Amino acid sequence: MEHGHTARRLSLGSVIAATVLVAFAGLVLAATDPDELTERPKVKLVPVEVNLPTAQFVGTPKDIRAPCVKPVQTKPGPPFLAPEGTKNVALGKPVSSSDPEPVIGELVMVTDGDKEAGEGSFVELGPLRQHVTIDLQAEHVIYGIRVWHYHQEPRVYFDVVIQVSNDPNFATGVKTIFNNDMDNSSGLGAGKDMHYVDTHFGELVDAQALRGRYVRLYSRGSTANDLNHYIEVEVYGKPSTEVPALVPIRTELPEPVAPDTLSYRFSTSDSNGTRAEPRADADSDKPGLVPLNIQYPRQEFTYCFGRWTHVPHREDIPTRPPAALMVPEATRNVALGKPVSSSYPRLIIGTLDKITDGDKKGREASCAELGPGVQHITIDLQEVCEIHAVAVWHFHGIPHVYFDVIVQLSETPIMPGTRGIVYNSDLDNSTGLGVGRDRRYVETHVGKVITVDGKRGRYVRLYSNGNSMNELNRYLEVEVYGRPVD
Repeated sequence: MEHGHTARRLSLGSVIAATVLVAFAGLVLAATDPDELTERPKVKLVPVEVNLPTAQFVGTPKDIRAPCVKPVQTKPGPPFLAPEGTKNVALGKPVSSSDPEPVIGELVMVTDGDKEAGEGSFVELGPLRQHVTIDLQAEHVIYGIRVWHYHQEPRVYFDVVIQVSNDPNFATGVKTIFNNDMDNSSGLGAGKDMHYVDTHFGELVDAQALRGRYVRLYSRGSTANDLNHYIEVEVYGKPSTEVPALVPIRTELPEPVAPDTLSYRFSTSDSNGTRAEPRADADSDKPGLVPLNIQYPRQEFTYCFGRWTHVPHREDIPTRPPAALMVPEATRNVALGKPVSSSYPRLIIGTLDKITDGDKKGREASCAELGPGVQHITIDLQEVCEIHAVAVWHFHGIPHVYFDVIVQLSETPIMPGTRGIVYNSDLDNSTGLGVGRDRRYVETHVGKVITVDGKRGRYVRLYSNGNSMNELNRYLEVEVYGRPVD
């Protein structure tokens, strides 16, 4: 398959078909029930307070035989952000179960506020598939759910499914927000979420501001035995009466673009032939501009999805490469084969030269792994260049989100404070380089392409601060598209 960018004209029939689809989408939007729309709050987001129980086990857990298990959480993750006034609305609420006579404990323990792992703090349900249902006693807007099954020892619970509904029987209006039943053994559909090891941090699930009164949690035994345990479930939300529902916006659509003024810029992957979105030809009229040719690696993940849904302020996961950038002629990857230094010189996996060796495959053998916390790498282009874009692949073997990603350019090896920053997703200034306004993104084979618009620099530094899977920092490849300054 040939890689690169070509230009093709849309046929008149294609434009007419696109216009019909847009008009149909507008009709569907106008007919949408406002109560089915989720809230996308624009109010101030604040960390949701959670009081963690005492850690019951330390060190490396025993061998746990379960497929697709994400790394054990050993430190608190980033704070979960939600609108002001969000609290645990499940505290003290009634709980019912598929096993009305638990083996150990009482169902009220699921929402009593006691998250410790000792005797008298958990309820034990019978074997095989069981569920508990929390009645919030009124419809709420739910932002997140945190569950503690049993954290006195490390174990993995199977077929964990979390659903929200306004129907107490969960027959209608059911919305599934978490499902790691990978083979549909529970009959609720095959899930794409990963298994996880129960710890005192609990498992946090982003509910995406769904509305519902009832929260149901399923499980089907664990790596320890066939029984099902719950220590505590917290539901972070607000009463629906306090949160206005969204309503459809009715928009007058403009006339369709004439066929002679639109073309496709293709950016073809070597795996499945995905293409760039169509874009207007305005840039192509500028002399000396050509489409940027980025070679995308194969998509590595197909079934076992990673964890990113709980991460706030993030872009939607991309399904295809972005539209091709128009850049000056002779623009190329000036980072290829260039030397790389790091804040963490003794790498856990790989070597620093892998970051600029041209290998973007989503495998451990292709990456360099740095230690935990805030770390950075610096690429020396060995001459000052006019830079138009930076493309970065951290690790796309499993989709997840890297935190506090910052890209900084400089003409000298000493980075000038916050100057030269062209991308910053550090939302709380935990790196000390200022609060960023860029959105976080999910790691996939299309990487992240950051537009730089011709800024000059010889040194390119990239920061990160762990990810939604663990606290380590990986880099598969960084490409810097530019041309030497004459």
